[in-house]
Amino acid sequence: MLHLALGSMLLELGRLVEAGQELAGATRGAPENPEIALALARLLRRQGRLDAAQTAAERAVKLSAKPGAADAVAAELLLMRGRYDEGWDRLDALVGLTPMPIVEPALSDSVDLSGTEIRLIAVDAAASLFAARFVPGLVARGVVATVI
Repeated sequence: MLHLALGSMLLELGRLVEAGQELAGATRGAPENPEIALALARLLRRQGRLDAAQTAAERAVKLSAKPGAADAVAAELLLMRGRYDEGWDRLDALVGLTPMPIVEPALSDSVDLSGTEIRLIAVDAAASLFAARFVPGLVARGVVATVI
């Protein structure tokens, strides 16, 4: 566990090469440890190696006894890789949200929203997560969207 602790600390300090060396040592010592797989996923994400990070995060999910940080990182990586539906579905399942369609006519696809500024106000973390789901689609339509 010393390699994991040191690797995680080095990752936080931005010393990615050294963090990778320590996490490799941790993996050799405990290849079935979900915390090590998750730390490796975070390292690979910081290095911009998103496909490899996704693989490591999914491994951490499989090794974990219950949902948690590995699931959140795996969902975040799906979003970072442009796989929005899968990523949002995973996050929704993780926090127990039920997706609800927006039926507001002003947001329909037939309305030109370019140059519009929209602030999505969320009262708690779950609402913030739900509101953030719509930001990529709004931005693609030329909206300046902010979740508060």
